[in-house]
Amino acid sequence: MSMMSSLQYQDPDLILFHTNCPPNGSFWNSFVSAADSKLKILRRSPPQEIWGRSVQKVEHQSDVARLQIMLQMGGIYIDDDVIVVRSLDQLRHHHMILGEENFDALANSVIMANPNSWFLKRWFQEYQHFNDSVWSESSCFVPWSLWKLFPDDIHVVMEKMLRPNWEEISFLYRELFDWRDNFTIHLFSRFMKLVDGTDERSIIELAVLNTTYGEIARHVLWGDSKFHDVKEWILQIS
Repeated sequence: MSMMSSLQYQDPDLILFHTNCPPNGSFWNSFVSAADSKLKILRRSPPQEIWGRSVQKVEHQSDVARLQIMLQMGGIYIDDDVIVVRSLDQLRHHHMILGEENFDALANSVIMANPNSWFLKRWFQEYQHFNDSVWSESSCFVPWSLWKLFPDDIHVVMEKMLRPNWEEISFLYRELFDWRDNFTIHLFSRFMKLVDGTDERSIIELAVLNTTYGEIARHVLWGDSKFHDVKEWILQIS
């Protein structure tokens, strides 16, 4: 759903999918078909160290890899559980963009930057102090501190990129949140089963799910957030 949302609402010229394990299955095949020649799969091994410091946690390996890739290529990085709900183009005149997650952290789930961005380089240099046993320090707290020190070198999007944040997950899976002014929504899918009681929803469920997640899913799947009658679709595939 994340990748389909990027294709539908950002409409990029090129989608680079960096992985050491390409996905499979019917949903992935549908995305590959929709993306067509825009999609390029780049095989990449997870980084094992940075500045001589060991990187073993898979989440931290991803944090390091995305900075390395963005420094080299620039563009827009998006986590695979982030949904694009409207185009990010109006932000692209800034040379570095992150979203504020809460009062003391910026999120690295969406990164927009020019290649060799000064802020990205400065952030990457701070990984000289990386500690693999500490969660979120280098990925979220460090860029927040750099923002406070160098506010002219980054544009921070308040609320419209990372709300609801990880402390507000119930707004996604149990309530209704007004997301229509957002650029993106982070689903925090690792917590979905804990909050929603399941780690997956069927198309039939998403068609009538009366939560923020249901609305966003319909926005991506059908182009609007209202409930959808899928009886005819069920009959066609049965």
